[in-house]
Amino acid sequence: MLAAGGRVRRALAITIASLGALGGLAIAPTAATAADDPDPAIAAVDPVLTAGQDLVVRVSVGTNATEDLGVDLLVGSRAVATRSALTQWIDGEGSPRLTPVATATIPAGSSSVDVTVPAAELPWSSATSGAMLLGADVDGVDDRIRSLVTLDLPGGGPTSIALTMQTTTPETDTGLLTADELEAAVSDGGTLAQQLAVGQAGAALGIDPIVPASIAALGDDAPDDAVAWLQAATALPQTFALPYGGADPIAIARAGVAVPGLEGIPGPDGAVLPATLAEVPTSIAPVVDATQSSLDAALLGQLGAASTVVVDTDDLDETLDSRTPDAHAVVGGVSVLAADAELQRLVREAVTAGGVASSSGIASTLALLATITREAPSLQRALVAALPVDADPVAALALQEAIGSVAWLEQTGVASALAQPARTAELVASETTEREADAAARITSLVGTATAAESIATTLEDPAALVAPVRLQLSAAIAATSRADDADAVTRFAELVAPLRSPVTIVEGGETALLGSPAELQVTLDNALDVDVTVQLTARTGTNAVSLPDEPIEIVVPAAGRVRVPMPVDVVAAGSGIIRLDVSTPAGVSLDTAVLRVNAQPAFETILLVVVCLAAALLLGFGILRSVRNRRAGTARGDIDPRTEQIAVADARDAAAAKRASTHRPPDDPGAR
Repeated sequence: MLAAGGRVRRALAITIASLGALGGLAIAPTAATAADDPDPAIAAVDPVLTAGQDLVVRVSVGTNATEDLGVDLLVGSRAVATRSALTQWIDGEGSPRLTPVATATIPAGSSSVDVTVPAAELPWSSATSGAMLLGADVDGVDDRIRSLVTLDLPGGGPTSIALTMQTTTPETDTGLLTADELEAAVSDGGTLAQQLAVGQAGAALGIDPIVPASIAALGDDAPDDAVAWLQAATALPQTFALPYGGADPIAIARAGVAVPGLEGIPGPDGAVLPATLAEVPTSIAPVVDATQSSLDAALLGQLGAASTVVVDTDDLDETLDSRTPDAHAVVGGVSVLAADAELQRLVREAVTAGGVASSSGIASTLALLATITREAPSLQRALVAALPVDADPVAALALQEAIGSVAWLEQTGVASALAQPARTAELVASETTEREADAAARITSLVGTATAAESIATTLEDPAALVAPVRLQLSAAIAATSRADDADAVTRFAELVAPLRSPVTIVEGGETALLGSPAELQVTLDNALDVDVTVQLTARTGTNAVSLPDEPIEIVVPAAGRVRVPMPVDVVAAGSGIIRLDVSTPAGVSLDTAVLRVNAQPAFETILLVVVCLAAALLLGFGILRSVRNRRAGTARGDIDPRTEQIAVADARDAAAAKRASTHRPPDDPGAR
């Protein structure tokens, strides 16, 4: 038995010394954090042991301990005989008898401890092989922490497994990656660089067309590493094309709408490059991972028409014997690859859990594959597992290295798995979830918005320059909203294409006065696009006071600018009313409408009015001037006595005051009689 002190330190030293040899399977000796291991977990550093090899195990409680925690390490003394017994252990069921082999302590302030059990202290004979139970009891943890380790098989198989993985790229509203984004993704440690390594290690790799499209769009500014990455991907033996931006093909199929392909790729000099530059090098048909999706017969048939669909055996109704079958199956007339449900779940855990839990998932995967191989050692089977879109490429590489480390396992290709004899099964249809239905509805909305915008763009000159960015933006929005519950992607896309739906608008003003005939109506048009747009302006009058030309006026509105359009108007009568304006494409598609209020005054009435007003003003002024002059002349001759005039004015004022007083006096006033 091992004590908690010196032997634990010795185990850490052994782990550190073994890092180079263990490669991706090694577990770093530094303390795990809560983010890496949120749940307690244990894992053998090496998931497969050979005869006479020491067992090195990491035990983690997920979070830093506040006090010393005792650890008891236990193992099974015999290999797991059947898949059902293995499944029970993995699912936390049953309480098989285990043998204690070591004790240790997780010190306060740490989250894990490494324990080494010498081969001589393990209860296994030299003839033992197969999956072995591995457990740990830790102070403060209610349930026994479970995992598995495999004793190398003496022979059998080999059992083949085809792995599929898809590349992932940053989200973008424009549908193209920048040079910096590409550089970060393909450089050492970048996501695309790591995923390429998984493909080079034998997995079928799905390539996102956004990568070659972005390289083409950048031209000479494309990073050399990105070009080299694409060349390396082209050389892979198994590649398939993903939907643009890594969109979910199942969500697109469920939407039931035809998603338009790329129109072209905007080049660095403004020219539209051929859409074929976005094509990816492929050697197999697209692979669709449906292991976590709802399916019915119609959807499966639609997907299977042009793709290899990977389904989960939990979604199949079939009768099997005690041996695990090949992955190839025919379901409802569709050739599919059926991923063993338990194997698929363990692989998913191995590449997504992180930390010690991920290492435990790798060990459990190898233990299951060993048990499957032992079912019929002479039978060579081809299985399949789809790595999920959020798979950690480093963990995927560790899984591949573990598979490649034993003689009874090997990786195979998707085509080889499909070449095996197919069994027949029926699909157990599952109802579409609310999340899946919402994603399909968002895709339908996006395609509808794009169709409306393109219906206008295609009527303009050089529509490719306008449609190409829309198609890229549409593809990016579909990718964003199909993989996540992202309703904002629909709103962002609608805002992006809004200028295309109304590229030229009428700038409305206030009431317009039309004086005389002929007159001009000034109409201002605004262009929201970065290209010149040719439009037609037509006007219809809502009043009999004016007459407008019947033929539309054709105008070229400059890119991102405004233009004032003079429209001739004949004023035939005085009056006010409205003029309805419409700006449309040369093909007649309306872009914008406006209503202007006008006040019309014809030429002869205007002149007559001016003459009458001037005559009245002159007569009035002449009369006033004549009266003043006569009064002054009479006073100077003595014909008019100023005092008499003043008395007359005073008498008139008194008379007016008396009349007002008489009008307002009450009826019972005696003075009123």
